[in-house]
Amino acid sequence: MLASAWKIVRDRLELLEQKGIDNSKVRSQLANKPNLRQEYFAVCDVLHALIDALQARFSVLAATAGVHRPSPYETN
Repeated sequence: MLASAWKIVRDRLELLEQKGIDNSKVRSQLANKPNLRQEYFAVCDVLHALIDALQARFSVLAATAGVHRPSPYETN
C-alpha cells in the first residue's frame, strides 16, 4: 500500500511539473490557477494519509519493541 501511495505522489508531482508549476512561483500559480491548486491539494492529501499510516506503524513498533538494555560496550 505504501509503495503505491508513493508512486501516486510521484506521478502527481510529475504531472504538476508538466503543467508548468515552478517551485519559485508556487504560491502565485496556485492562487491564479484553480486546476493546479486542486492537483496540488490532492498530492497534499495523499501525503497526509501516508504520514498518518507511517506514524501509526511507528507507534506500534515503538510500543512493542521493549526496553533497550545497553551492552557493556555501549556504557564505556
